[in-house]
Amino acid sequence: MLASASPREQKQILGERLFPLIQATHPDQAGKITGMLLDIDNTELLHLLKSRGALATKIQEAVSILRAHSATAPQHSVLASASPREQKQILGERLFPLIQATHPDHAGKITGMLLDIDNTELMHLLESREALAAKIQEAVSVLRAHTATAPRRRCQLPLKEPVLRTPC
Repeated sequence: MLASASPREQKQILGERLFPLIQATHPDQAGKITGMLLDIDNTELLHLLKSRGALATKIQEAVSILRAHSATAPQHSVLASASPREQKQILGERLFPLIQATHPDHAGKITGMLLDIDNTELMHLLESREALAAKIQEAVSVLRAHTATAPRRRCQLPLKEPVLRTPC
């Protein structure tokens, strides 16, 4: 049935299947989350319908994005009245959940890296998911390159007299 439907009808059918599953756990946000998930490729959507674990993960990502988005709504007026240091704190608090949704193990490090960027650019990243995704990917690449080239640290203790060293 799905294969014979037009792309628009396919999205409609998939949305109708997804909505009750999402509504069971997030009744207040089911419409928004379903709409967000419908931006995903149909093949991936079919996978989500078959794999409840994968669906739950995507739902959590969408919830994190919705929370971060709702937190960014009054950002311009709040940021304008904050000191530069407070601005960075506010922007970091808004970026972290967005980064955590896709890179939970390195969210703190990536957020810290992005906070070196000018506040105007950070505001743009919060408003443009595509720009944010590109910056996150850039930061991940830098982290990987640094990890690959970083020399292994040796444990060096100041020694007053020769003693046997134990491995660190």
